Amino acid sequence: MKELIKRIKRGVEDGLKSISFVIGRGSAQPDDFPDFLGIGAQKSGTTWLHTCLIAHPEIYLPEEKEVHFFDWKYWKSYSWYRRKFIHAKGRLKGEITPAYGSITERRIRHIARMNPDLKVIYLLRNPIERAWSHSKMVLCKIQGRPFEDISEGQWIAHFDGQKSEKRGSYTETYVKWSRVFGEERIFVGFYEQIKEDPEGLLKDIFRFLGRAEDVDMSLLPTAQKSNVGLQEEIPPHLRAYLHQKYATEIEACCARFGSWACDWR
Repeated sequence: MKELIKRIKRGVEDGLKSISFVIGRGSAQPDDFPDFLGIGAQKSGTTWLHTCLIAHPEIYLPEEKEVHFFDWKYWKSYSWYRRKFIHAKGRLKGEITPAYGSITERRIRHIARMNPDLKVIYLLRNPIERAWSHSKMVLCKIQGRPFEDISEGQWIAHFDGQKSEKRGSYTETYVKWSRVFGEERIFVGFYEQIKEDPEGLLKDIFRFLGRAEDVDMSLLPTAQKSNVGLQEEIPPHLRAYLHQKYATEIEACCARFGSWACDWR
């Protein structure tokens, strides 16, 4: 019943936004909206990316990461969202909200109506490591439980939760967004490259966004650790559980994206 109510609510919100867009009640203009969005994945380096992009002289992002307009703040007005970019002043503008990876394709199509030329950045991380990092954040940092008091069953219950599973379904998310915007408008990068070659990753992203690659990297916080979580390693039995859970997804990522995704196997 709760899921049905959520679906009805999303449908009503999407319908109202469509009406607002068509009749101009929201004063929506393509130039008012972002040129790019970062859609995740959660716990995959998006805070680091936000910190680096905001330091580029030709790129503007709101100081607050995770605006959440297209997911749980979608009831707010277009004017509210446009004000987030009022200080862009001719710079390329965008925002990063990892939860956007989980929104419906219908809502993605609404985004495309606002800006059909939107570019999308999607950072991926070994789904086993991502699920572990996410679970530690929720159970330990947000809920405040001592690490040693969390049982195996509680870890697994979180791994198997709908939100965690959705955020680890990389290929499904990619296909959903690429059906709307096309593969050429989606950049896929890897958390693992942040550790090994952060400057190379940033240059690839700048190139994708059509902005200068030859910026002074010493001015960008490429080596800065952002949003560092608890350092406890995943116990072997939980790693084995997640490996089995994500084996098919890892193979699918390797086949579709190649590169660092094949090292997850």
